[in-house]
Amino acid sequence: MGQFLMNGILLSNGHHIVTIPATEKQQYDQHMLHYYDSGDGEVISQFLKRCQISLAEGLDRSSKRGSLKD
Repeated sequence: MGQFLMNGILLSNGHHIVTIPATEKQQYDQHMLHYYDSGDGEVISQFLKRCQISLAEGLDRSSKRGSLKD
C-alpha cells in the first residue's frame, strides 16, 4: 500500500513511478530497515531514484522498439 501511495504522490507531482524489481527486494528491505533504525533517508532515497531511472529507461527503450519507422 505504501508504494501505491508513493507512486500516486509522484505522479501527481509530475514524476515517474517507482517499482522495486523482485531481484532488488532484499536490498530494498535492508535500506528500509536502515532508514527506520537511523532516520537517515539518504540511502533509501538514492536506491529509489536508481529504481525510478531504470524503469524510465526501460520504458523508453521499449517504446522505441515498438515505434514504426518511416
